[in-house]
Amino acid sequence: MSKIAYTLSFLFLLILSCTPKVTQEVIEEPVKEIIAADEPANPCTSFADLDAATRDEVETAYVIYKDFYDSNEYDKALPLWRKAYGNAPAANGRVKYQFDHGIKLYGHLFSKTEDEVLKQAYVDTIIMLYDKRVECFEGEAYISGRKGYDLYYNY
Repeated sequence: MSKIAYTLSFLFLLILSCTPKVTQEVIEEPVKEIIAADEPANPCTSFADLDAATRDEVETAYVIYKDFYDSNEYDKALPLWRKAYGNAPAANGRVKYQFDHGIKLYGHLFSKTEDEVLKQAYVDTIIMLYDKRVECFEGEAYISGRKGYDLYYNY
């Protein structure tokens, strides 16, 4: 008897599942199209602002200087950093490490020299890098704190 009951229950459920269902009416809302830019808006020059040949050179300079920087070869990294930063201080519009690297590179130069005029020039460049970072990426409160700390404790 139980086999018959299971079979009838199964058939009943099968027939029930095949019947048409009543659903609520779906109201379609218009889709708002969001256009995402490849790079965020930035007042500073970035790779996107450069012509193809210059962009290739600058991107290469960024990659090579970073390799030298990461291996603590600051004297080799500095000329490449200057080329990269000088042409596209905002890089791709998202990364900010080029400013921190420049500050460290000029801090390295500061520590190597005894000439007071050169030391002051290096400090002026470091201050300019902090200010340029604020111009390109905002975050004035954070950068002002870092700048004040560096000026008081390091320079």
